[in-house]
Amino acid sequence: MAATRNPGAGASAAGASRLVTQAADKPKHNAPSLPLQRQAEALHQRGPRPLGELLAEVLERLDADEADWLRRRLERYNAIPPETYRAVGADTFPPLPIREVS
Repeated sequence: MAATRNPGAGASAAGASRLVTQAADKPKHNAPSLPLQRQAEALHQRGPRPLGELLAEVLERLDADEADWLRRRLERYNAIPPETYRAVGADTFPPLPIREVS
């Protein structure tokens, strides 16, 4: 049986934390819309296979350069250990906004 490679194994915790923090500090203009956030949460609850199937469908529709870009982004996100995302609060979306109704 071949050993599986952990993409985050070579990344330092400090370096990974810096990447997540930098991403969290970016302007929110590229943050997913609220409906997209809820769809992402719902898909995540269904496990890794539905996400993989969706990504495969998206990759089929992209041209070669766009598909390579998406694969590089996936590698970059996966290079950050899950613990780092949790430590800086980047593992979940912010709570729904609460508005006073009068």
